[in-house]
Amino acid sequence: MTTDNYLRLRTALAGFQRTPAQLSDDERQAVDLQVARAAALQDRVLAHAAAQDVHVPAAVVEQAVQSIRVRYDNEESFRDDLAGNGLDPLTLRGALERELRVDAVIERVSAAHCTVSDDEAAIYYYQHPERFTRPEIRTVRHILITLNEAYADNRRDRALPRLQQIRREITDPMQQFAAMARRHSECPSALEGGRLGRVKPGMLYAALDAALFTLAAGEVSEVLESEIGLHILWCEAIEPGGVIPFSEVRSKIIDHLGERKRKQFLRQWLATS
Repeated sequence: MTTDNYLRLRTALAGFQRTPAQLSDDERQAVDLQVARAAALQDRVLAHAAAQDVHVPAAVVEQAVQSIRVRYDNEESFRDDLAGNGLDPLTLRGALERELRVDAVIERVSAAHCTVSDDEAAIYYYQHPERFTRPEIRTVRHILITLNEAYADNRRDRALPRLQQIRREITDPMQQFAAMARRHSECPSALEGGRLGRVKPGMLYAALDAALFTLAAGEVSEVLESEIGLHILWCEAIEPGGVIPFSEVRSKIIDHLGERKRKQFLRQWLATS
């Protein structure tokens, strides 16, 4: 069936990033099982009374076709690829229209049963505080001198006093640190004035992480050592962690709860329809 060919192609690409012809026997069996389930589900949805007057505008179907067509350089390659998967532009259009009708029916029958109120969202928010906290974030720059016994300037006995001297010369990090990093740092970040960006706990090497989160905003660390060498850090700014206000996450909670309700409702609806 052409619809199955479309479902098979879509499922293979989604699950394995390969076309059906490129799948192993085991992968093909897994895809065929998913296709059979998806086709049966579509049949049940479209056979429901709620589907009888659901129609998808031709312009919407055409938009779906074009969203696939634009991936190809020309019409010939588009048609050749379809043919290689047992499809042509007409059957592709039919499969997409069927899929869009199924989506429209599901949206219709679930919409009235799956709304989420602000009160429901607020209850979820206060019942799950651990899901709505943000860690402290620090904006940081560093200067790195690597340790390498093969090079005289990078041996510990010379690298350590060199970085300590650089540290002493930084009396105004706001004005000096980026320039000193560009001049002295052996990290690629030197090109950006030593900028490592916004850092959460656990993102840096352990010794650097531990030191960074004890610094005050604007403070420069003493010389630190990591697995790759010697560093000094400048904590440019601190964004405090804490609980995210409900207003910032309200829409995400409503979307999450709505999707959960939708799945539960559809399971019940399909089981009884």
